[in-house]
Amino acid sequence: MRRQQFSLKPINHRSQRYRRLVILFCLGWLLVFGLAGSSQAQQLPDLQVYPLPPSLAKVAPGANYGDQLRQTPVGSLRWSQFPITVAIDLADSRAPREAIWLKAVRQAISEWHAYLPLVETDNLERANIIVRRSTVPIRRDQNGKLLRIRAAETRFDFFVDPDQYLRHRMTIYLSPNQADGVLITTARHEMGHALGIWGHSDRPTDVMYFSQVAQTVGITPRDIRTLRQVYQQSTRLGGKLITAEKPARSH
Repeated sequence: MRRQQFSLKPINHRSQRYRRLVILFCLGWLLVFGLAGSSQAQQLPDLQVYPLPPSLAKVAPGANYGDQLRQTPVGSLRWSQFPITVAIDLADSRAPREAIWLKAVRQAISEWHAYLPLVETDNLERANIIVRRSTVPIRRDQNGKLLRIRAAETRFDFFVDPDQYLRHRMTIYLSPNQADGVLITTARHEMGHALGIWGHSDRPTDVMYFSQVAQTVGITPRDIRTLRQVYQQSTRLGGKLITAEKPARSH
């Protein structure tokens, strides 16, 4: 439901004049190159822990599947600024079953909103999370072989904002070609990924179970306790890049 690798390219917002960046990870260093011959290099922000959002702070700790989650070079994929903005991209407003798809997405947003502040926005360029009414883009393995077609997938990208803070954005591809009960469960599942649960539960009763199940599955206490654990972990996201002068070359 997601791609294993993530993009490290910056996001180009047409409404802002972002300078071109090429972001490369090398031994934990993020080098940001502007004009050729720049004398500056920028290191990834330090890991930091943010306070729990009030809604998650009320959740009692307990059994979860946090040990099943994947690690990333930036630490936790938690959000640090609230509310988290979500844009819904219908792509084709005349498509059949649009109303059913839209209802499922908004229901998933509403249910997760009980634990993290979410707000819908029309601004696709600035949204933290974009939900696309679309089939998942075709992928190939390293040998060029087509990979299995998925009903949904969540991807993330890193970018540096104009103030030199490391940010991320989530994009959910959610196909409308699913049975109604499966569609709402899938919408809940992918929204869980977009909120930072970058992995899966090992129990089919949890909405973040790694495989689709026949019955409709709701968000469980284990899902919420796992989300709480994610938001207690350290992250580099939301931190400012550390600038250092590169050593001058000798001639």
